[in-house]
Amino acid sequence: MNNTEEVLQVKVARLPQWAQSHITNLERKLREADDHIREISEPLSIPETDTVIQQYARPNIKLPKGSTIEFTIGEHRLHVRAADDHVEVQSYNGGVFVHPRASNSVQIFVSNL
Repeated sequence: MNNTEEVLQVKVARLPQWAQSHITNLERKLREADDHIREISEPLSIPETDTVIQQYARPNIKLPKGSTIEFTIGEHRLHVRAADDHVEVQSYNGGVFVHPRASNSVQIFVSNL
């Protein structure tokens, strides 16, 4: 326990009993919420996948093979999924335009037709 936590405990101990109980209840709820977040944030143990969510500060999350990911760009929705030998991109409310940037990179634009 660090110094700040000790000071807080002393201050809480001086509060009325009902306030101490309320703070204890809030701390319990916070611990439960943190546990739940940790539980659902852990990488899924999916053995075979073709879709992984890469997060910079957190572990990657594997999605089931063939999963579709939805991107929202302004008012447009794009659905993207890995197929056998290509990536499939579908737009449900606009045209899709592919702009090659290099031999290993493209930009995808969506616009109203």
